[in-house]
Amino acid sequence: MKKIDLPGTFTVSIPIDLNQPPDANGVFEFGGMDADGYEELELSKGNISSIIWSAICLESLMENVITNYFFGKFSGLDIKRDLFQRELLQSSSMQFSFKKKLLNKICDQRDEISGKKSSKLQGTLKRVMQWRNAFAHGKLSYNTKEGVILSYFSGDHKTEILNEKFWDSLEQDFELSEQLLKELTV
Repeated sequence: MKKIDLPGTFTVSIPIDLNQPPDANGVFEFGGMDADGYEELELSKGNISSIIWSAICLESLMENVITNYFFGKFSGLDIKRDLFQRELLQSSSMQFSFKKKLLNKICDQRDEISGKKSSKLQGTLKRVMQWRNAFAHGKLSYNTKEGVILSYFSGDHKTEILNEKFWDSLEQDFELSEQLLKELTV
């Protein structure tokens, strides 16, 4: 198996402190991006792959819950079940948001997960898709003062500083989504 290395660019912004006087030679120090900055960008780039892959896996769990609701647990080859999954659930016309709405209706019909848990699941799945879209369509840049920044559009232009707090919150949403979906597949 080959690890591919595709082209990609990053923007580096170097804030200039105009209140800082020039040195003895009349030169302003701009600073620059150090090895830690490059490492942060590379880690963020790697995290994008994890975010997109995890969102795909969570969507697959949603499809399993929906299929099990309509066809029962898998018990062998079932042509109708297979057709339902391949041609309906996995088609490009069946968007994540619709699956999420359908999942909500299924939660209302079943007693295993309802009320607060169902609301939590809907909220975390919404954020999972928002982050997946933000990272798939947004732009990473590096600011020498703030670190890695994600710029994206979701209703309007937004930016997020990708610090430890951000990554922890994102991980919690993905992990809670998986946990709650697995409760529905049991």
